[in-house]
Amino acid sequence: VDNTARCLAVKEVSLEFQRHVPLEHNARVREYYDRVRCDAHSVMDSVCTMIMRGCPNVTSYTLIANGNEDGERRMNHLFGCYDRLQSLETDTQSIFVGNNRMLSLQRLAFIARLESQDT
Repeated sequence: VDNTARCLAVKEVSLEFQRHVPLEHNARVREYYDRVRCDAHSVMDSVCTMIMRGCPNVTSYTLIANGNEDGERRMNHLFGCYDRLQSLETDTQSIFVGNNRMLSLQRLAFIARLESQDT
């Protein structure tokens, strides 16, 4: 997002990423799936960063990753946003980085995912 292109009136952002599911369950497909999920993690973080920087007045944020995140890595797109968020809803702990305080937070909802054994 260009620094001049801002969505100043936007107060609520809700993003959901579609789940990528392999068609077969063999080692080769699983390896590909793990690589795609790792790439999806970076893409998700980049998209979210672009949106959050372009909409500096967001106070209500929802991110549904649907298992596309890499559990070993954290997403950094909320840096600089923690103090202004009043409502946060997510299905991933990857957005919580370090010991950041969320001083304005009034509502936190964590959505548990039940993963099927064949995904």
